Amino acid sequence: MKIQEFYARSPLTYSFEVFPPKTDRGVLKLYDTIAELKALDPSFISVTFAPDRTNRDRTFQIAAHVKKKLGLESMFHFTCIGATEEQIIQDLDMARALDLENILALRGDRPEEAPSAPVRNTFRYAYQLVLLIKDRYDFGMGVAGHPEGHIECQDKEQDLQHLKEKVDAGGEFVITQIFFDNGYYYDFVERAQRIGISVPIIPGILPILNLTQVKRFAALAGATIPPNLARHLERLGDNDAAVRKLGIDYATQQCLGLLEQGVPGIHFYCLNRSASVKAIFKNLGPRWFSGNGNEEISKEKVEVEMVKDQVYGVE
Repeated sequence: MKIQEFYARSPLTYSFEVFPPKTDRGVLKLYDTIAELKALDPSFISVTFAPDRTNRDRTFQIAAHVKKKLGLESMFHFTCIGATEEQIIQDLDMARALDLENILALRGDRPEEAPSAPVRNTFRYAYQLVLLIKDRYDFGMGVAGHPEGHIECQDKEQDLQHLKEKVDAGGEFVITQIFFDNGYYYDFVERAQRIGISVPIIPGILPILNLTQVKRFAALAGATIPPNLARHLERLGDNDAAVRKLGIDYATQQCLGLLEQGVPGIHFYCLNRSASVKAIFKNLGPRWFSGNGNEEISKEKVEVEMVKDQVYGVE
């Protein structure tokens, strides 16, 4: 089933993102995790793709397993940077042969050793990949959006025009990078609609697991960690259990704020773990979540009131 159909027919869609582990044992463990997440009744699972294409086979393998063995719709990520058009077509033919139906079309990050160096024999921009896919295939197609602007583009309005190019080329929905202040998302959607982007824009939420992780992800995504949240994370430091609890509560409040504003769905960056997401769904309660997961999860809170002002934008 095409993912845009979920957004068209349902007022609220949940989805989860995972990444391919490096080992076969890790893949089997991931399958167990996805089976646990299935109890939360997501519409689809998305599987990431390395820009250097080293995990291509595992990305396709996991996406196919989710669809055929677990009975969930899947979406594979796909990047164009560092590959020739022939390689791209060969890879997409392989995905189609596996009966995969949905793709998140991305440019991909430049190689870390030379982030500003030109990359030969490849498309320069994601919209070019979208055009190729639209011309040759029948995949349901999503694209990425950046609420705080892409880290390589200092002009937010220009970055938004790049998003419009991707949508105009055939992108049917947008999944955003992570953000920790809902205000960035609301502003992003408003500006996008103002320039004629009318497809669903799905907020991407990252449940914080530890301090090192959130700093790294925020830097990669160009996401701002609100000062109040940053102070409490620093105070908790290496106490990963406490940070996880704070992360659950913070993400819960983010989700509640977004849901109250009528977002079309929420996309969770799970990092191949289920516990935090299950706790968030438990916190959301039956008003927002009607899945069949029934595992009892602790309601212990970690100073959630301290961070509500950052989530809701309250002075």
